Amino acid sequence: MNEYRDKEEPIAALLSAASKAASSRQLDAAEPLLLQALGREPNNLNALDLLGYVYFFQGRYAECARLCEKALTIQPGHPYALSGLGMALAKQGDVALGIEKLEAAMTAAPEQPEPYWDAAVLLIEAQEPMRAASILKKGIEFSPRNASRFSALLSKIETDE
Repeated sequence: MNEYRDKEEPIAALLSAASKAASSRQLDAAEPLLLQALGREPNNLNALDLLGYVYFFQGRYAECARLCEKALTIQPGHPYALSGLGMALAKQGDVALGIEKLEAAMTAAPEQPEPYWDAAVLLIEAQEPMRAASILKKGIEFSPRNASRFSALLSKIETDE
């Protein structure tokens, strides 16, 4: 038991420090901590998710997509990995496949707000406001705690029409 605990504590500490760095947008500080964690546990889902987040916000979309795909081999249907993959694919130019992955994330975790928001923003950028509005309405239904944020964007879409 102690051997397992001793092995896990360093990973937990690395992930905690990386999470704090990433949440304060200190991406260059988070990356080596996450790479170190993955060096010890290559299939650590939390480390893969967080490093994908770091890579996405560094503009390293192909690397983000690769990590999301790896996370999905470990846990198929993982909503965070589906969302990250969708955004990374869209940023690489495949908006249709990106939206498909975001819709899969919505199905996997309908209460999570990010896939609705991200898909709506991508669709607005792709000049598909009606489709964005439809997704925001689903977001209001399935993630009611975020209804005011979704409603504000929905009103902007309807005003701009």
